[in-house]
Parts: sequence; structure tokens; C-alpha cells
Amino acid sequence: MATSVAMYNTIIGEGLLDKNKEVNRTLLRKEIFSNEIKKKELENIIHPIVRSKISDFINNSKSPYCIVMVPLIFETNSSDNYDRILLIDCDVETQIKRSSLRDNQSNKDIQKIISSQATRDERLSIADDVVLNTSSFEYLRNEIFKIHKKYMEIINNA
Repeated sequence: MATSVAMYNTIIGEGLLDKNKEVNRTLLRKEIFSNEIKKKELENIIHPIVRSKISDFINNSKSPYCIVMVPLIFETNSSDNYDRILLIDCDVETQIKRSSLRDNQSNKDIQKIISSQATRDERLSIADDVVLNTSSFEYLRNEIFKIHKKYMEIINNA
């Protein structure tokens, strides 16, 4: 943790730790999404570390296939690193509502973050498979099970 705290402090300054000595994600989010230079500096440190960890995860996996969550796959131009792209999708309004509930952020702040990321159409343009996450948990579970069956068929027919 000390390394990550030092890394964050190098980029955006002191005062990022909360009372539990954890990175204050609210403050970090505010700083990063209001300063493009700081955002790029942080990404230049974090993205190579994340790529390395993803590579290690895939190389050490014993599963028939791996699912890797890559929230910024379009922005990092890394879709070619994967055999298939599965997009769990919802409309922007649902995304804002869920983010607001999860992160206790204003709609304005959430919209600012969303506008700095790839658009829904951009994400859809690189997706091989799309699951809509706009309904019930049961619906989502069933759709994920269908995708699992599809992926197992691909592996078994390879």
C-alpha cells in the first residue's frame, strides 16, 4: 500500500489518505477528472502495472477461458490483446443512476467522468458479445450462463 500511496501523492499531492490510511477515492476521482495532465501521469504509472498483472493472471490460469475486466479497453486501445470482447452494457441513464447509488456522487460529477471515457457506441464497436444489464439480476444471470455455454462451445470446437 505504501508504494501506491507514494505514487498517488507524487501525481496529485498530499492529503489522499482517509482516516483509515486508505486512498480517498472521492478526492482522487475529483483531482484526476478535473486535471488531464495529472490523469495522464497517473495512467502512465498504473496502466503498465495493470497490463502486467493481467498477463500474469492469464498465463497462470487453469480455467478453460479467462474473463478479464478491462474498463478502459477502448481508451487504452488494448482490444487486440484479447480473443473476444464481452460487453456488459446499459444505457447512460442507468449507468448514471447506478454510479450515483454506488459512489454517492452527484449526477454532474458522474456525467463528467462518463464524458471522459469511450462512448457507448465506441464500446459496442469492439464487442464480440453484448449482454444487456438493464433488467433483473435473474435475467443477467441467465444471459451470462448463455455466454458461458457459447464460450465452452468455442473452446470445445477449436
